[in-house]
Amino acid sequence: MKYKSIPFTKLIENLKDMYQVEIRIDDERLADPSVTVSGTFDQRQSFDQILKVISYSLPVRWTNHDGVYHIQYATLKR
Repeated sequence: MKYKSIPFTKLIENLKDMYQVEIRIDDERLADPSVTVSGTFDQRQSFDQILKVISYSLPVRWTNHDGVYHIQYATLKR
Protein backbone atom coordinates (compact mmCIF):
# COMPACT_ATOMS: atom_id res chain seq x y z
CA MET A 1 0.00 0.00 0.00
CA LYS A 2 1.31 3.42 -0.96
CA TYR A 3 0.02 6.65 0.43
CA LYS A 4 1.12 10.16 -0.37
CA SER A 5 0.12 13.28 1.53
CA ILE A 6 -3.11 11.86 2.91
CA PRO A 7 -4.60 13.06 6.17
CA PHE A 8 -3.27 11.06 9.11
CA THR A 9 -6.83 10.45 10.31
CA LYS A 10 -7.78 8.89 6.96
CA LEU A 11 -4.79 6.55 7.11
CA ILE A 12 -5.72 5.54 10.65
CA GLU A 13 -9.31 4.80 9.58
CA ASN A 14 -8.00 2.63 6.72
CA LEU A 15 -5.67 0.78 9.08
CA LYS A 16 -8.47 0.19 11.60
CA ASP A 17 -10.48 -1.56 8.89
CA MET A 18 -7.53 -3.41 7.38
CA TYR A 19 -6.12 -4.77 10.65
CA GLN A 20 -9.33 -4.91 12.69
CA VAL A 21 -7.74 -3.01 15.57
CA GLU A 22 -8.99 -0.24 17.80
CA ILE A 23 -6.96 2.94 17.52
CA ARG A 24 -7.42 6.15 19.48
CA ILE A 25 -5.71 9.38 18.56
CA ASP A 26 -5.05 10.88 21.97
CA ASP A 27 -3.50 14.11 20.70
CA GLU A 28 -5.98 16.48 19.08
CA ARG A 29 -3.21 18.01 16.95
CA LEU A 30 -3.00 14.71 15.06
CA ALA A 31 -6.72 14.88 14.28
CA ASP A 32 -6.21 18.07 12.27
CA PRO A 33 -6.88 17.29 8.56
CA SER A 34 -3.82 19.35 7.59
CA VAL A 35 -1.58 16.71 9.24
CA THR A 36 -0.63 14.46 6.34
CA VAL A 37 1.62 11.45 5.91
CA SER A 38 3.32 9.66 3.05
CA GLY A 39 4.85 6.22 2.88
CA THR A 40 4.72 2.66 1.65
CA PHE A 41 4.12 -0.58 3.46
CA ASP A 42 3.32 -4.18 2.71
CA GLN A 43 0.02 -5.50 4.06
CA ARG A 44 1.89 -8.56 5.31
CA GLN A 45 3.68 -6.35 7.83
CA SER A 46 2.40 -6.31 11.38
CA PHE A 47 0.44 -3.32 12.60
CA ASP A 48 3.32 -2.35 14.90
CA GLN A 49 5.72 -2.40 11.93
CA ILE A 50 3.39 -0.10 10.01
CA LEU A 51 3.24 2.35 12.91
CA LYS A 52 7.02 2.40 12.82
CA VAL A 53 6.92 3.25 9.09
CA ILE A 54 4.47 6.08 9.85
CA SER A 55 6.80 7.40 12.55
CA TYR A 56 9.45 8.03 9.86
CA SER A 57 7.31 10.76 8.30
CA LEU A 58 5.37 11.91 11.38
CA PRO A 59 6.83 12.04 14.90
CA VAL A 60 4.33 9.80 16.68
CA ARG A 61 4.54 7.29 19.48
CA TRP A 62 2.05 4.66 20.45
CA THR A 63 1.14 2.38 23.27
CA ASN A 64 -1.10 -0.66 23.38
CA HIS A 65 -3.30 -1.01 26.44
CA ASP A 66 -5.63 -4.00 26.51
CA GLY A 67 -5.67 -4.25 22.71
CA VAL A 68 -6.35 -0.53 22.13
CA TYR A 69 -3.63 1.47 20.39
CA HIS A 70 -3.17 5.02 21.68
CA ILE A 71 -1.29 7.41 19.41
CA GLN A 72 0.26 10.73 20.43
CA TYR A 73 2.86 13.12 19.10
CA ALA A 74 6.32 11.99 20.13
CA THR A 75 8.19 14.40 22.33
CA LEU A 76 11.81 15.07 21.61
CA LYS A 77 14.26 14.14 24.31
CA ARG A 78 17.08 16.58 24.96
